[in-house]
Amino acid sequence: MPNRVLGWLILCVSVVLLCAAPALCQEESAATYEEEGARLFLSKSYEGAIKQFTQAYRLEPKPQYLFNIGQSYRKLGLAAEATEYYQRYLHDEQKVDPTIYADLTSYIDQYYASQERGGSRPKVSGEAAEPAPLLAAEEIADAEELIAQFVRDHRAGNQAVANEIMDQLKQVLLVRRDPILMYHIANGFDQVKKRKDALDYYRRFVAVETADPRLRRRAFERIALLTPAPPGQKYLWPSLALAIPGLAGVLTGVGLAVQSGDNFQQFLSEADEQKKRELRDKGVGLSIGSVTSYAVGGALLAGAGAFAIVALKKGVRQSSEEKRTEPTRAPKSTVTGSLLPLPGGLGLSMGGNF
Repeated sequence: MPNRVLGWLILCVSVVLLCAAPALCQEESAATYEEEGARLFLSKSYEGAIKQFTQAYRLEPKPQYLFNIGQSYRKLGLAAEATEYYQRYLHDEQKVDPTIYADLTSYIDQYYASQERGGSRPKVSGEAAEPAPLLAAEEIADAEELIAQFVRDHRAGNQAVANEIMDQLKQVLLVRRDPILMYHIANGFDQVKKRKDALDYYRRFVAVETADPRLRRRAFERIALLTPAPPGQKYLWPSLALAIPGLAGVLTGVGLAVQSGDNFQQFLSEADEQKKRELRDKGVGLSIGSVTSYAVGGALLAGAGAFAIVALKKGVRQSSEEKRTEPTRAPKSTVTGSLLPLPGGLGLSMGGNF
């Protein structure tokens, strides 16, 4: 009897502990499973990635997890399973990128066609490009620390180390293509006064449709401050400095010419010889002053016009050069999930499997 009571007691304690275990553990999060699945996917541990994405879908049934599971099965060469999850993804996802939709439906159609022909399951090409998930929170923090280290080394004169750090970040950007990393690279160049590189990455960042709006505003502010003035702008100030006194000289010449004309009419109508001599002397002075004002004003205006033409030419030349050197922007695209690649790389990731 005591043994039976002891057994029931042990069973009850075990049940209580099992029920309490989830509360003692850290709260489950779909994002946590998603990040771990992305990490396993990149390390080519596709079976583990499937488990993680399945757990994420169990906690939060988002269509993007179905896509990621399908991608993992596809990498394993299991076309039947990949097709199943692709079909579920297309059924649940309300807004599918047209490029992604075309590639998935093509894969599904080719799979069923191969089954009708009695062919084997299509294998995934080993040369297919890996999808590029966005950076996880801890990876972004690591990138920020690397940028800070790059700035410290650059300011300390350790150019070789600083350049190596930046090269590593650029390699990560080529694989992951996360806009936030692009912004941090631009910010790093900005802090060490590399204006051209900073401008390049800021402009690439704001060209991404899905970029963080808050960071986009900062990037636009930095672009406005870092963008150099057109080469012709420095010629506008001397043009303005010459144009103002030049215009004043011409107007003065006109005024003196009018006075000279009035003086001449008075000279013709005057009968007194003494007053005629005075009007004649005054008229000579007015004429000389008018001609001098015209000459000086005209010369200043000509100089102002020359500077304005140079400014215009140099400004137009810079605009044409910027158009030639401006980096080609990536086509607009949408990112549906952490492993959902941009349409630009989708063909490499999904094509050539049959």
